[in-house]
Amino acid sequence: MIKYKLLRPAIFLITLLFLGTVYGQSQISVKGTVLDGKTHEPLIGVTVQEKGTVNGTVTDLDGKFVLQITPGSILIFSYTGYDSREIAASAGTEMSVLLDEKTEVLSEVVVVGYGVQKKSDVTGSISSVSAKDINNVPVASALQALQGKASGVNIIQNSGAPGGGTTIKIRGTGTVNDADPLYVVDGFIVDEINHINPSDIANIEIFKDAASSAIYGARGANGVVAITTKSGEEGTMRVTFDAYAGISNPWKTIPVMGLDDYALMRDYVTNQSNYSVDGRLYYSKNTAQEYYFDEGKHFVLDTLRRNSIDNWWDAVTQIGIKQQYSLSVSGGSNKNKYMVSASYYNEEGIVKTSDYRRFNARMNLNSQLTGWLNLTANMAFTNENRHIVPEGQNGVLKRALYQSPMTYTYNDRGYWADGHPLAVIDRNHNQRERYRIDLNMSLTAQILKLLTYQFRISNNVSFDDRSRFTEVNKLDEDFVMADLSTVQKTRNLTNKWELNNLLTFAWNNEMHDITLLTGQILEGYNRSYLEAIRRGTASNDDYLQYLNAAYTGDKAYGLDRNWSAVGFVGRVNYNVLDRYLFQANFRADASSIFSKANRWGYFPSVSVGWKFTSEPFMQSATEWLSFGKLRFGWGQLGNNRIDELARFTIMDMQYNYSYGVGGH
Repeated sequence: MIKYKLLRPAIFLITLLFLGTVYGQSQISVKGTVLDGKTHEPLIGVTVQEKGTVNGTVTDLDGKFVLQITPGSILIFSYTGYDSREIAASAGTEMSVLLDEKTEVLSEVVVVGYGVQKKSDVTGSISSVSAKDINNVPVASALQALQGKASGVNIIQNSGAPGGGTTIKIRGTGTVNDADPLYVVDGFIVDEINHINPSDIANIEIFKDAASSAIYGARGANGVVAITTKSGEEGTMRVTFDAYAGISNPWKTIPVMGLDDYALMRDYVTNQSNYSVDGRLYYSKNTAQEYYFDEGKHFVLDTLRRNSIDNWWDAVTQIGIKQQYSLSVSGGSNKNKYMVSASYYNEEGIVKTSDYRRFNARMNLNSQLTGWLNLTANMAFTNENRHIVPEGQNGVLKRALYQSPMTYTYNDRGYWADGHPLAVIDRNHNQRERYRIDLNMSLTAQILKLLTYQFRISNNVSFDDRSRFTEVNKLDEDFVMADLSTVQKTRNLTNKWELNNLLTFAWNNEMHDITLLTGQILEGYNRSYLEAIRRGTASNDDYLQYLNAAYTGDKAYGLDRNWSAVGFVGRVNYNVLDRYLFQANFRADASSIFSKANRWGYFPSVSVGWKFTSEPFMQSATEWLSFGKLRFGWGQLGNNRIDELARFTIMDMQYNYSYGVGGH
């Protein structure tokens, strides 16, 4: 007993030492640097994960990482656009990991109508733009990010105003009426994409020919722009923050006449001496007296100098400032993935008082509910606020070019003396605010090994509120108006929904690869528009810029529009020996916009392709030709973008008619 008691403390110490040794060996620290395999530049944000666990990290701004792992573990290095690598980790040495860009880009899949397809197997004309190309350009909209990125696609910004619209033409103007392309976001048709945060975009596909666009039938005459937003990836949670700020200036300043040049020019054109004598302007009393001097005429010119703008262009423009901040969090497991993002964009235009602000929030979820059922849900919210200045023929910039420098800026009571550009800017209160909510959901069920059913539904709601108040000058000190101010309120509510039922059959062996698609598409659209105008408020004060503050000129205008459409789609893809490609599409569309006698349209397409570099006789050319394909396509497209009442061709839309209840 005595010996045991004496040995017990020693045994206890030995046990602690042993446990400490085991614990110390259970975790080791590894560190290293991840570089581009070609340029040896550090790669930022590379995911470094301990294989078989959720333990991981990402590389910092210098491409470095530090991670605590179990001895003998394998590290997985993955990065978008690069081939992943698995390397056995060891403590005590700093790792140097080289990642190579993916060489087999053609094995990637691209979005086609109501599905995806391997890029090398596409037989239509489709251009693909990746997130890397989009996110590297600090722009306000997705369309601006596409400029110069795809052949045959011409993108024009309609105006330099912040938040202004953008026009896109795919291989020129396709049809009369509305010639803009069809926009598809995450598989669902939308009216426009200016509200989408470019940082949320994973890739954009542009369908440029009839063979690729015919699957959209009566919508595809002007091409298709298909956007896929980002989703979460399996592995460690990734947090991304992007910020940028910039300035904008007019790329060219147009020279205009100043006051002196303009005065001389007027005297020359009219052959008079109102402001000059012998080609010289009248001088003041303090100047040399050898020049002719007229007190009254000099007084006019001198007063003009003190109360006029020498350069109206400089007076209405400024240095524009733009800034954007985006934050996203993504990650997930093999069954559940997520991506949540928020962004704020603010731009002050080069014309004074013009500005645009936008806030975006998005959440994309993907969940494997069971072994055979998958759920995808996307939710997005957008708030836009824009202060609009007059554009176009009566715009501020055009006024600034032809405005006379002899125009008095203010009258003797300190009010604007004329309708010059500064007065237009100051009197104009034109604010537009829009709220938009986009929701969509897809359920994909693997019914049989070769058969997949997909149910998809979407709904987007947009509320547009516009307030406009036009000031007028005061006539005298008793605040009597020289004209009547105008109060205008506009509200526009739109709601669009879409429902898809799609069935896909896929079978392949070593020689043949066949995919069949059939489906039904339902769509509905509702719009309610209301506009009210009154004139004559008691003053220009902010608190009187509402309808009841005015007393005359009442005018109300409104409309309700709605339409519904149904479509049936079918597609066959056949690939023989991964060499010979065939695709056929067919769509039947009907819309309530058209008369009952002409409601249905039918749109087929056929395309073939030959990957000749896969032929045995081309194997010797692979050193200088990595991939080659010949393709041919034919198809028919339609355009259903007409007014809901356009079928009544003898009617003038400015009048009100009673249509009866016949429904024809």
